[in-house]
Amino acid sequence: MVKYVRVFDDEYVSSEYVQELGSTPQGATVLTAEQLLSKIQNDYPFHINVVTAQATLGVGQSSSISIRFGWAYETGDDETDTDYGTRAYDYYEDNNGEPVIQAIIRITVVQHPDQTQTPAAATN
Repeated sequence: MVKYVRVFDDEYVSSEYVQELGSTPQGATVLTAEQLLSKIQNDYPFHINVVTAQATLGVGQSSSISIRFGWAYETGDDETDTDYGTRAYDYYEDNNGEPVIQAIIRITVVQHPDQTQTPAAATN
């Protein structure tokens, strides 16, 4: 779940994250988690891609997760592509290399009872 995202100087925070924090970050727009994800996917020319090497793990196993904000610079809309490219460059230059996009994302792991072992069975 995306909890917080800043694109340029626009900040958005999920209402769930506001509850965790106990207050709203100054200047941030509060949205539900679903509205926040929709805003990222529909109002900006980039997408969030989440890739995991292995979705299901056994006892003692691990996996890596990659989260990437991707932007196909050539979307077919030259005006939007040029606008965002110029704004991204200007923002980066004007803010001492500060990233154009920052996000806080919650990763949830769920243990399935049918895939677990008892401690005694795991040590044999």
